[in-house]
Amino acid sequence: MNFIDYAKKAQGNINTIVAKLDKREAEIETKASEVAGELARAVKKTKELNKKERELLAREEEVSRREINARRDSDLKADLQQAILERTNASKVLKQASEEKDVAKRALEELSKRELALSEREKTYKSEIKEQIASKMLGI
Repeated sequence: MNFIDYAKKAQGNINTIVAKLDKREAEIETKASEVAGELARAVKKTKELNKKERELLAREEEVSRREINARRDSDLKADLQQAILERTNASKVLKQASEEKDVAKRALEELSKRELALSEREKTYKSEIKEQIASKMLGI
């Protein structure tokens, strides 16, 4: 084999590796998009839960006003228990949404780390390939 054949073979190997890296990069970008979508959904859910909590707080205030105006303990107790239950449920859902948001954030951070490591490996590999080609060209 002559130098041109070696160069063609090396270029073919480099092209294969670059294609694999491009495919992996596309997969990482797809996963990043999915994680970003999950994060956006978690943020939206958090906003909805915050709105619901404000509504529940307003309802609690209404229940308190009814107590002062009506002085009907049995009705007030039932309304207050319902408001507490709804607030407890909303708090649970808010906590779950917050946890989901944290999970999505950690996944996105991990994905970014992986992408950076992949980029570094690609640079290192390209450098090694260039060095190997140079050493083969110089006959070292």
